[in-house]
Amino acid sequence: MERQKWVYSLADADFDIADAFAVAITTPSTDSYRLEVSGLAQTAATLVVYEAATIGVAGTAAVWRSIERSDALEDATHVVSLEYGGTYTGGTTLFTATHLEGEEIEFGLNQSTIYRITFTSLADNNAGSLRLALSKRR
Repeated sequence: MERQKWVYSLADADFDIADAFAVAITTPSTDSYRLEVSGLAQTAATLVVYEAATIGVAGTAAVWRSIERSDALEDATHVVSLEYGGTYTGGTTLFTATHLEGEEIEFGLNQSTIYRITFTSLADNNAGSLRLALSKRR
């Protein structure tokens, strides 16, 4: 079955210890989604994915970008909300890895759940990027 897919990414050429990427994803009470997460760092960094987190202070809303550029839903406001840079806490750890070299992990997402993703440099003057890919079965 063909899938719709949207992506979001963050990158920093001066990825410092104090400047972690913090992202929250909130799923709706309908439909089934999967999330692929990958982090890449020039030197050591830690990627952690949490399920059932809490948003203390909302961050900046972000836009999922459709990889299907002819898709009628491309770049539209998505029912799976995405934000970055807020204060996100708690949750059950689903995945953790250190010193990533672009490995990708994929999760089926529960409905009505907040997922917290943090990507933290373990050294100053690092370079890093975080890529999220959301998919839904049509």
